[in-house]
Amino acid sequence: MLIITLALTAIAFAVPPPATRVVPCLMQHHVIICPVDVGLSEPLAFVIDTGTRRTVIDLAVAAGLGLAPTASSVIALGNNVVSGDVAMPSLRFGSLSLSGLKVSACDLRALEASMGVRAAGILGMDVLGRTSLTIDYRRARVTIGAFGALAHSVPLVRTAGDFGAVDVEIDGQRLRLVIDTGAAGLMLFAPRGLTASVAGGWVNAGGLWGSSRLATLRVRELRIATWPLQGQSVAYAEAPQAMLAYDSDGLLGVRSLDAGLVSLDFAHGELRWQR
Repeated sequence: MLIITLALTAIAFAVPPPATRVVPCLMQHHVIICPVDVGLSEPLAFVIDTGTRRTVIDLAVAAGLGLAPTASSVIALGNNVVSGDVAMPSLRFGSLSLSGLKVSACDLRALEASMGVRAAGILGMDVLGRTSLTIDYRRARVTIGAFGALAHSVPLVRTAGDFGAVDVEIDGQRLRLVIDTGAAGLMLFAPRGLTASVAGGWVNAGGLWGSSRLATLRVRELRIATWPLQGQSVAYAEAPQAMLAYDSDGLLGVRSLDAGLVSLDFAHGELRWQR
């Protein structure tokens, strides 16, 4: 999910790793949504999104919790989205517990309208990047903390923006793409290097900015290491701000792996998966 906050607050990695815990979640379309406790509230439904740098809470939900935002903005696919900054009194996701986390407050009705995803917030890399994370798409659950070996693995590197990225080969061109658990497919921030690919029409993409119509390229081969990725086309948008913020060539929607289990081990720098 293409959401980039202007304030790239550093993630603190000096805290002890959280205990391993399995969190029952649910699926809405291509994304997984999990319960998150904010302050003394009942558990709220948050999208698990490694393609978002900073956690987001819905403006109406923030108001209901008595959280008053200060003016700010968010970049989404190169566009500014009206938002505010709020400090969470506490946030708990499974065994991860944080206090005083500053997050963005945005109106998430556009997300529901464009993607059909209804959520109270979006859990970003300022939370998710603190530990290993394994998503079981078949059972709709997330394991926080250590997880065993899976059938396939590739190096997972940190970008300058603190996202997790992997090398993907598209028609013989090696590109670095950020792993995005909030995206459905592959999107490039510019179609550079794919001179042999041909125009493939258009695709509708949704997010905080609403719906956008993106051009696509038909490609012959999509793979990560020797593993073929789903799909025969990639979407692209001329988005220099996104390229700079992500420090990558684009986004790899994790569902493109066509895997039942996907593990992002940020501590050891490895992406693992299996059917």
